[in-house]
Amino acid sequence: MATSLFCLSVAGSGERKSAVDKAVLAPHRAFQRELVAEFKNQKRAFDKANAAYESQRKKILNDRKLSRDAMEKALSELGDEPEAPPLPILLTDDFTVEGLCKLLAQCLPFMGIIVSVR
Repeated sequence: MATSLFCLSVAGSGERKSAVDKAVLAPHRAFQRELVAEFKNQKRAFDKANAAYESQRKKILNDRKLSRDAMEKALSELGDEPEAPPLPILLTDDFTVEGLCKLLAQCLPFMGIIVSVR
């Protein structure tokens, strides 16, 4: 079961809400920086694997000597295309419902939404 935590900070102007948010979210931002570093390596590996996959796939599809059954068998043996690593975004402060749905589809399956309303 998913866990959700909804928090609301209410205080007057100038009472350091943003400074507190910054301090509280520092570990999350540090973790996000670690995920970005991992993502860069995963993305390079994905790009190489995907290029090799696409090259083999095009080779199979462009082979005029293969029958349909042989082509289907070769594509089946090639397997599924590599899956891209999720984007390393944990926190967002500017979103729409549509944008949030897109982020959740491309990122990790959770998101922190931090909004400052004046």
